[in-house]
Amino acid sequence: MAIVKNKISNSYLNRESLFKGLLTNIEPENLPDGFVPEVKNLSFDIQGKLNSVKAPLQIGSLTNPIKTIFMWKKDNNTNLLIVQAGNTLYKYDGTTWTSFKTFTTAEPAAFSGGFFDTLYIMHHTDGFFSYNGTTVTAMQDAPKAKYLFLWTAYLFAGGDLSENKQTPPQDTTYAPFRVRWSPIVDNSFNGWYQAYEYGGETVNNFIDFRTPENSNITGIGVWNRRIVVFTENSIEELYGYKPEAFQVNTIYKGHLTCLMNSIAYYDYVYYISPDGLCIMGKDAIKVGDAYKKYWKTTGTYYSLAQYNGNIYGNQDSDIFLYSTQKRTWEHYYFANTSYLYSSSDTLYLGTTDGKVYKWEKGSTYLPWEVKTKVINYGRSDRYKRPVQLTILHDKATTSSTVTVTGIFDDTSKSIGTFDPSTAEYHTFWISEPLFRKVQIKLSGTGEIGIKAIDLISKIRVTGYV
Repeated sequence: MAIVKNKISNSYLNRESLFKGLLTNIEPENLPDGFVPEVKNLSFDIQGKLNSVKAPLQIGSLTNPIKTIFMWKKDNNTNLLIVQAGNTLYKYDGTTWTSFKTFTTAEPAAFSGGFFDTLYIMHHTDGFFSYNGTTVTAMQDAPKAKYLFLWTAYLFAGGDLSENKQTPPQDTTYAPFRVRWSPIVDNSFNGWYQAYEYGGETVNNFIDFRTPENSNITGIGVWNRRIVVFTENSIEELYGYKPEAFQVNTIYKGHLTCLMNSIAYYDYVYYISPDGLCIMGKDAIKVGDAYKKYWKTTGTYYSLAQYNGNIYGNQDSDIFLYSTQKRTWEHYYFANTSYLYSSSDTLYLGTTDGKVYKWEKGSTYLPWEVKTKVINYGRSDRYKRPVQLTILHDKATTSSTVTVTGIFDDTSKSIGTFDPSTAEYHTFWISEPLFRKVQIKLSGTGEIGIKAIDLISKIRVTGYV
């Protein structure tokens, strides 16, 4: 999409319609500032056309803020959606929501499934639990931590970890830099504190990722047969085919590490850092510069999910999409967003008012808005009026109203409206008094596919443009 005065860079030209649009296959480091910020709730295609996006479909209302979402894939090939709202866990079988566990605090729980038709639950304050679909069982002699994940035949826990060994000798050590794991013992993960001998040495079921800053662990994941551990000041990797062969290597040191276990996987490991989206490599690679207008210094809710080859993330109600194929950014806004989670062909969204949605599954469209770049006309006395504005778009299948606003020298004024179902383009003549710069804004709540916005001064002292 482009606003055209003269030739613009980073654009393509449709030689049939003579309308221009932005190229979208630009490497992240070459994305110009302002590439994303003037578009909200519209998606790009490879030709640069902007398309409206279906609204989320609400599937649940649980009152309290949504903290976490997890899809438990059971051994009988059925799935249960597990959702934490406030301090309560709910399960959803596609029809009915049922609560099954209430914690003492509303801290987000972590989940892991995949063995023995059992869901494992870690809560930072209340501890470690198993759930068989009917009964929640507190598991003794297990640590308390924020994060939980399964790798090969071991279950790992970490993040602000406190030991919780109740049988003698008791151990309640606070070890925020520690990752502890349990092997399978008697068809369950209850061997957190069972050290063993190997090669004449004692092998304990933990590793301390100590840094000079005694950093807390902020995220744990798995990539390329390696465990990735994020601390407040570094990224570490744990590798080896079994605990007695584990080795630790530091990948990165600095502040661009993970926030709140916000990690997703596709062609690389992606994670949310204090400065925005990053790719994990030899160094932390920040790819969020094109999105920086919407990135706030602080936020309350962060999450990251991979869905259909795209990386979705949120900082509170602002949602970004980073296309791993097109290397493009899109910006969305959905009020009260608190959590994103993907499973198979569905992206789930939770909100601070307890609603649960399926992304893009609704029958209506998200309210959208697009602004052109600012066109500077220079000396206003060199321009005559009128000015012609043409909007080229797909002919919509349903009727709706698009509002056209002109921002003349930083003052917004109505230009008019149109119905995109009546034609493939609409033209307006602007007789606004002389101005030095202008920006055009389109907004609507219905179906749209914007191909171009063309703003041309038809007559000026020096001739035609």
